This record gives sequence, C-alpha cells and structure tokens, in this order.
Amino acid sequence: MQVRFLTGTKCRQAVLSFLGAATWLSAMASFPAAAQHKAGEAERSGESRAARKQPPTILATPAFFVNTNPPPRILCSAVNLGSTPREVTFTLRLRYGFAPPPAIQTITLQPNAIAGLDGGGGAGSPVLPVRASCEFQSSDVTLIRASASVFDGTSSVPQFTPAY
Repeated sequence: MQVRFLTGTKCRQAVLSFLGAATWLSAMASFPAAAQHKAGEAERSGESRAARKQPPTILATPAFFVNTNPPPRILCSAVNLGSTPREVTFTLRLRYGFAPPPAIQTITLQPNAIAGLDGGGGAGSPVLPVRASCEFQSSDVTLIRASASVFDGTSSVPQFTPAY
C-alpha cells in the first residue's frame, strides 16, 4: 500500500471535496429521519381515522330472480338484536320488463322485534323472470339481521335470501 501526502492545491481540493461529500451525506442522513417522521404522522392520522370510523348503515340482499306466475309475494323482513329501538327504512325493488318505483317504508323496530315490508303478490302476468332485491337502511345496522322471503305462489314455504 502506498501512502501519498497531499500538499498545496491538491490538499485544498481534497479537503474541499471531503467537506462537500460530508455536507451532502449529512443532508441526506436527515431525509430518512424526516421521511420516518412523516410516516409516523400518517400512521397516527390513519389510526385516528379508524377510531372515527362510522358503523355500517345499509344491508341489502343480492338481486334474485323469481320465475313464477302468478307474481310472487316478496317479504323484506328484519329483526333488531339490540337493546334500543332503531328506525329502519325498508326498500323493495322489483324489475320485470320495466322498473316500477320501489316500495319504501320506514319502521321503528323495537328491540328483539321482527318487522317487514310485504310486497304482496298480485294478479296479472308480469314479464318473467322478476328481478328483486331488498335494502335495509338505519343509522347502525350492526345489530340488525335481515332477509327477503319469496313465496312463489304455488307453495306456502318461502325461499330465503339473507342480507349482507
């Protein structure tokens, strides 16, 4: 290994180069700390957003198809598993060839009570198949369980579709 001693101009250039590199390295070293600080702030704000998260407000059945004549009787029903009354808006949407306006009803659902919106069957011959769905809206549906019951006109035993 050979050691050289720097003198004069070369020494000054080497020292300035070293100082420049040291300055650049110290400046870059603060960036990861700043980035880490920003990441910590983002994580804390994400945690506070999670703490403020609102409860779910809608349950809905998947759209289902009924292919019966006479028209089916569809019952949208819900039960309140909580200990306080809940205002629940029931919406029954039907589509058979065209989309009639949805049937909407708001009910105060008492604790441990069941209520529903009956989209009773009727006379006539709709264009088949009938596409239907039920929606249930409240300020908090975490303690509400809901479903649609379909009576196809030929049987008194309904088919059930749960709401999610």
